[in-house]
Parts: sequence; C-alpha cells; structure tokens
Amino acid sequence: MKKILVPIDYSDASEHALQLATDLAVKTDAILELLHVYQIPSDIYPYTLFITEEIEQQIHERETERIDAWCEKARAEGRIAVGHVVRGATHDEIPAIARELGVDLIVIGTRGTTGLRRAFLGSTAERTVQLAHCPVITTH
Repeated sequence: MKKILVPIDYSDASEHALQLATDLAVKTDAILELLHVYQIPSDIYPYTLFITEEIEQQIHERETERIDAWCEKARAEGRIAVGHVVRGATHDEIPAIARELGVDLIVIGTRGTTGLRRAFLGSTAERTVQLAHCPVITTH
C-alpha cells in the first residue's frame, strides 16, 4: 500500500478516519492524501447573483489552510501528508480524485445518517464504496 486517501469534512468522524489512516500508514509506510471537497455555501447565494472568481478564490484559500492544518496532525506522527481541496459534489469528487491520485485505499468517516434523510440524500461514504476503484474502509 503506497497511498491512502482520507476525505475530510472536519467532523469528529473525519478525525477518527484520519487517525485510523495514520495508523495504517505508519504500518505500511504509505503516504496520506487528505481531500476536502467543498461546495459554495448556500447562504452566499441570497446576497449575490453569481459567485465571482474573487469569492471562489477566497473560499478555496480558506479551505486550503484548513486542510493543511489537518495534514500537520499526520505529519506530527511522522507521515507524509498531502492536502487537496476541490469544489464539487463529494460523492463525485472522492472517487474521481482517488482514481486520479492512484490511491490504494480510501478511509472515510461516517456520520451515521439514518432514516428518511439517508434514503433521500444517500450517504457519501456509501456512494464512495459503490464508486471507488479501490478498497474503502468506513469508520464511525
């Protein structure tokens, strides 16, 4: 195993997934690829008719700073960790980036969404398992 992808949404579940992935990376000498997929917050839309390049850049820079801070957690344990930030739909971008980076494993946290919400929206972790080209470990 050479590369492990860890999708990060800054939740406790992501924190747990990162710790599990870091433990695996230590044992296998793998590189950690941390990925944050963002969408433009819906609360921006009432105030602007469209998202300018400047706003997009500001959001991207903020998210890059956040993912870099999470990379430092893995680096503190002696692992190589690379951060990636993309705009899009998580269920599309995670498998696409995993394929693009050539990762060997995805470790993703789940939030335990159940009932009608999950049936209607689906689960990012579940969609990742369905669409990924490589094995996926889910952790709660």
